[in-house]
Amino acid sequence: MSQIEIKEVTQYSQEAAQIAKWYFEQWDSHRADASYDEVLALVTSTDDKVGFYACLDGALAGAAEIKYRQGRAWLDGVYVDAQYRGLGISNALVDYAKMKSTSLNWQPLYLKCEPHLVRLYEKCGFKVTAKNGEKSIMAWE
Repeated sequence: MSQIEIKEVTQYSQEAAQIAKWYFEQWDSHRADASYDEVLALVTSTDDKVGFYACLDGALAGAAEIKYRQGRAWLDGVYVDAQYRGLGISNALVDYAKMKSTSLNWQPLYLKCEPHLVRLYEKCGFKVTAKNGEKSIMAWE
């Protein structure tokens, strides 16, 4: 049986380079002012952000982070590598985010998502609280 393990990103995490590559390719590469090095510098945990990643049977499979900004906690950057989709990685990342936000007293936990992801997050206990253009703002308390 496969095992999913969640670990936090530190400045010494070898996985940070791959996570930054995923994030850059998925969300930042279309911006003219974005760089891979800039994204790499942002993936490690700080006082107001916890980055974490999932390994499936020891192989890096996905990543996410929670950020505390302007009095609100946000789940962000949930990414699962294509070869590991459909195996429960995103659920494990979201569960870890909920546990970590609770332990840090960063509640409620919000996220902003595309319309096709609303059902996924509803299954994880999030509820739509607002719209921001076509994206939904969801919260878990």
